[in-house]
Amino acid sequence: MAVYEVVKGELVKVAAQLEDLLLPELADIEDYEVGLLQKKLGFIVYDEVADVYKLFRRGGLESAKGKLPGIRFIFDVSIDESAIDSILVMDDSLPDFLAVMRMLEPLVNRTASLRKEVLG
Repeated sequence: MAVYEVVKGELVKVAAQLEDLLLPELADIEDYEVGLLQKKLGFIVYDEVADVYKLFRRGGLESAKGKLPGIRFIFDVSIDESAIDSILVMDDSLPDFLAVMRMLEPLVNRTASLRKEVLG
């Protein structure tokens, strides 16, 4: 697992895992999606493509208060069945958001193609 931010349309690794960027009392929460992202950090599931990515959006940056400040979106990208990399997008940066969507497009297309082959 790794965590990246988008800088000028490119991914830059910022941590080995999301918990490394959090206050210690938040890093110990076991339920990642509901307990940490939703309840503690104020993110909601905004979009999802099964087996490719899940996109979380923060309702308002004012709720951040030292908890990933400035981060508006988190893309959790499925690397394989057991590993997920996260991509953080700051504020409402449309260029960065679109850059991530462009990066994910080949994965989305490949997954759709594989599903079509399997389902025949």
